[in-house]
Amino acid sequence: MKWFLFATMYLLVACQTPELATGVETVVYDLEPETRSYQDVLKKYLRSDTVFSNYETLYVLNVTAFLPEFQQAFKKMNEERFSELDLLKNIKSAPLFFVSIYSPHDDLNNLSNGKIWEFVLKVGIREFPVKVITKLNDKDTWSSFFPFINRWSSDYLLTFDIPDFDKSGAPDQLSLLLTNARAKTSISWQAR
Repeated sequence: MKWFLFATMYLLVACQTPELATGVETVVYDLEPETRSYQDVLKKYLRSDTVFSNYETLYVLNVTAFLPEFQQAFKKMNEERFSELDLLKNIKSAPLFFVSIYSPHDDLNNLSNGKIWEFVLKVGIREFPVKVITKLNDKDTWSSFFPFINRWSSDYLLTFDIPDFDKSGAPDQLSLLLTNARAKTSISWQAR
């Protein structure tokens, strides 16, 4: 009986809400409706794949297309979370792709190495080589937008130079080809 009385008193004391500190306000992003809508848009433009060869993992790939709907959701989330930081301010060309890769083979983690990787964007019947590959080093900031970023991933922005891409509107379909000596991955998005 003493044990029951002790447990009941403990629960009553432990479950009381503490007084809020004056002048402190906390926003938990996971509970915000805006975050849920961002996550819904991210799911629409995110493609993930694990590539195997002879029962061995070659790489784990997460690619997000910055097409107009996603770019707008990203910009809104960026303004809400980091009002002073515009993560895409130096990016001028379109389209843009966020690529996160992990490979147990160190050479495959370096997407900037043109001797190992080739990137081609197919827009309709036209093909465009990658213009700029930017390695992202601020994992803490970027992981706020892309939950698959971790300490083992290598994260990049791929930009392509397609004349009048923004003016002509998004094409019906885009395909990003990621090629190396061991594998070729083709990722597609319905842009409209």
